[in-house]
Amino acid sequence: MENTENNMEVLRLPLWKNCLDEMLHAEVEYGKTYTAEFFEERLKAQRDSMNFSLDISKIRAALLSHGFFLSGRGQKGEQFVIVDAAANTAVMENFQSQAIKALRAGVTLGTNTRVDVLTAEERRRHESTLEKLAIRSTWISRKIPTLKKALNSLAA
Repeated sequence: MENTENNMEVLRLPLWKNCLDEMLHAEVEYGKTYTAEFFEERLKAQRDSMNFSLDISKIRAALLSHGFFLSGRGQKGEQFVIVDAAANTAVMENFQSQAIKALRAGVTLGTNTRVDVLTAEERRRHESTLEKLAIRSTWISRKIPTLKKALNSLAA
């Protein structure tokens, strides 16, 4: 038998963490573009697969704690971009909008749930949760004055 060398690649699982580590080690920066192939190679998944999408979501979530947002919007599935720092404001506003919509959806569901089919304990928990969601939804939807306006009104 012939003796052959095996060039085996050692990967740490999960693969998305390896990919994230590589991105961070190579110094992620605003405006940087990554091809879909970059992620396919590192995630060992095709871009149209569920695993690829889930792993991209995990990478995207992890990058938030480093101040970066990875976007695939407008790239036709061919590439992903770390949005510019100035665009993070729009991303934050979108997150806020999604949070408000989710709270309102929870209130709508809770308000329209038939409580007559719940046990006493389930009903108590349901009403408590609904009350919390309604309060949070109301508070988060309120317009909050900027710090500058608040300070000016105190000085007046």
